[in-house]
Amino acid sequence: MAGFDGPALRMLAAVSIHQADQEVADLLEPALREVGLPCFAQGTVAAQQAGLTAMAARVLRGSLTPRELTAWAHKTFGHGPLELAQHRPSASNA
Repeated sequence: MAGFDGPALRMLAAVSIHQADQEVADLLEPALREVGLPCFAQGTVAAQQAGLTAMAARVLRGSLTPRELTAWAHKTFGHGPLELAQHRPSASNA
């Protein structure tokens, strides 16, 4: 991240692609904390909501189509219970 520097962020940046599976999990939370970003435990509802929010922001920026978001959400969440990902008809859609 431009303008940010710290020991955990440098360690994360230095991880080899060949070691990423073993090392990133331990380094990610401290690196995110250094830059003031939240880190959610994998598989939690908070992590799922953060992922969905980030992907939806890509749609708003135009770097992802709504169809691509839908495909990603279905692949990621399936028909699971993530309330945020469910389409709810509103009075304006009726």
